[in-house]
This record gives sequence, structure tokens and C-alpha cells, in this order.
Amino acid sequence: MFDRRRFLRASGALLLGAQLPSVASAATAGNRARLIFGSPAGAAGTELGQACMAILNARTGTDYVFENVDARNSRTAALQIKNGAPDGSQMLLTQSTSLVMAPAIYKSLGYDPLLDLSAVTSLADCTFSLTLGPAVPANITRLDQYVEWVNSNLDQRDVGFANYGSQGHLATLMLARSKSVPLEPRAYQGTLMLYKDLLAGGLAAGITHAGDGNANVWATGRLRSIGVTSAQRTAHWPNVPTLAEQGVTGMDLSSWYAWYVAASTPNSVLTALRDKARVMKNSPEFGTVIKQMNMTALDLDPAALAQRVIAETASYRSLILNYGIRPLD
Repeated sequence: MFDRRRFLRASGALLLGAQLPSVASAATAGNRARLIFGSPAGAAGTELGQACMAILNARTGTDYVFENVDARNSRTAALQIKNGAPDGSQMLLTQSTSLVMAPAIYKSLGYDPLLDLSAVTSLADCTFSLTLGPAVPANITRLDQYVEWVNSNLDQRDVGFANYGSQGHLATLMLARSKSVPLEPRAYQGTLMLYKDLLAGGLAAGITHAGDGNANVWATGRLRSIGVTSAQRTAHWPNVPTLAEQGVTGMDLSSWYAWYVAASTPNSVLTALRDKARVMKNSPEFGTVIKQMNMTALDLDPAALAQRVIAETASYRSLILNYGIRPLD
């Protein structure tokens, strides 16, 4: 059976230092080309980004390294790309949250996802899970059982998720309203502490990427899903019902990942990057990584991706207002 962590180690994706030929003319020996991700280490996007970089470098002879940007996370990363050199030496790995929810979450975002960034390639779709840890009795396997348990154990009503104003935040509020249960949203800076608290029993439940984290904790039942946030069941977990099936009105939340560069990047550079990304995505290694991470490969051209950004931005703006998520400075 394919072990994604073994693959990442073997491919050099976690070493961030494989000495391969350089692709971008701006990337010198002292300033290598970078794929930047605005989230702390430990996020699903980090694993995806590191794996993709290993495949891209091996398949096309590029010399990109992966870099997490922790400070203020996705905004800082996007601004770094917007204001950086438009020569292909920096690409942004972004989760769709930064493009379709952030405009309604921040009073002044500092970048326009459609005007300041150009898509290189879409990568993958993913859904979220209402995930229970060992603090919740093992015989609770359905949403209604969990709601009943929370109502009897209000000190365990917190639901954790990564980042204020994210899909996880919104999913928690939708669950609480639809099921009339006093869930308390708890935002984490990233996923590492969220999983740590879940596994230690300090947090009863969280909204996580479906199947994210150490596969062993899912296989042994230390973490378990009682529902996914997408409208349809995921092919990777066909026996896990959707939350909509279990009576959560309007629940259809998912996310996706893509690569972007500065909008001012010349067409010749952008075309070359898109060609190399296509080689990576057509490789069997990419398919294996996507499957192992419980994601679905996403193949939208830049125009279709822009239309998705427009549609989802409008939808999320309405939901954020409806559920009273306060904008941040």
C-alpha cells in the first residue's frame, strides 16, 4: 500500500533542498524559485505542496522549494506574490478560502484575487469532516447522537477548526443553528494544535479535512468522522454520510487548491509554468498523492477557475453575513 509520508521523504519533498537544475532565470543558486503557502507547517496544503514540488522538480527539471509563510498566513503570502517579481520565481499555493472567503472576512484585504493574481493551475478539490476525538464515546456514530451528547455535556461543546472565517468556522455555525445545539466555535492558528487537542481529549470535535493527518489515527478509530460537509458523499469515504443527509440545512462546503503568480507575469512565463504544471498533473505520482490525501483532482482552465472564484465569493459573502461572522481589520 502506498504510504504518502514515505513517498514524501523518498522524493525529497520534506527536505526542501534537492539540488536539481533551475528553471526560472531569476532563480540563482542563492535565491531559488519558491512555492509559497500561507499556513503553518502541518496543514494538508503543506503536504500537498511539498509532494507537488517533488514531482514538478523530478518531472520537469525545475528547482522550486516549498516555503510556509506563518505571519498573518494567507494574506501575507498573497501579498508577497502580488508585490513580488513577475518572473515565475515565486508561485503561490493557495487554498480557496484565501480567494473566496477572505474578501468578506477582512475589511481591507490588500489584494484582489481576480485582478492581482493569475492562475497557473488548479490542483484538487477536498471536503471537510465533522471529526470526533476520544473525548466522545465510541458508540456515538451519527450527528443526532452527537448533538444529544453535547446537550448533556455542555463543557464539551467546543468545535475546533483552522482559522477564523474559514469553511470550518462557517460549518460550525451552520451545525449549531440547524440543529439548535449551543456549539462554541474555537479557531486555531493551524491544524497541528487542533489535532493534538483532539487526540488528547481536550477538544471533543473539530472540522478537519476529510482524512487529513496520520492515517493510523483514523484506522484505529482515535479520530472518526460522523459526516462530511459537501453535498455529496466523498468517493474515499462512501460509508460516511453527508451532514446535509443528517438534516443540516444548506450544508455544502468544500475547498480547493491552486497555484497562482502575480497578475503582471508575462504570458511567455505563465505559459511555460502552465506547461510544466500539466506535466506534473499528468504524472502517476500526482494521482497517487491526490488519492492518498482523500482529494479529487481538479482540472479547470484559468477562465473557468475565475468564474468559480466569482460564484463562490458571492455565495460565501452571503453566508458570512447570514451567520454573523464579524469582519477583521
